[in-house]
Amino acid sequence: MSKPPISSKIDTRFLEPSPFADDGGEFIGKDPRNIPISDLRMLGHPESPIKAIRANCLDCAGSMSEVRKCVMHDCPMWPLRMGINVFHKSRNVDAPIKTTGSNMAPGGERDDGEVADV
Repeated sequence: MSKPPISSKIDTRFLEPSPFADDGGEFIGKDPRNIPISDLRMLGHPESPIKAIRANCLDCAGSMSEVRKCVMHDCPMWPLRMGINVFHKSRNVDAPIKTTGSNMAPGGERDDGEVADV
């Protein structure tokens, strides 16, 4: 049985043949620790884990407002969906959220899709 062709959208620099016989020579993603940082940056992914989680949530939900309204609390990224690691900062849940600037929406979100440093 022949393998399906690799999509022309996939950059083969980030793939390698699987070392596992059961995979039948299929290509798998390379370990990013073994890819030059310049090549990884070329992909344009967020370098911050929190920003990567935020980008994933935006992709999943479709818009900033839907991310904010997300009810999938069993998702491991749910508490981090607003682009802030709530586990690393001491916080007062009763205190109002700070917003600054004219491009700020409630909750520390900027209208341009970025998350403010709150």
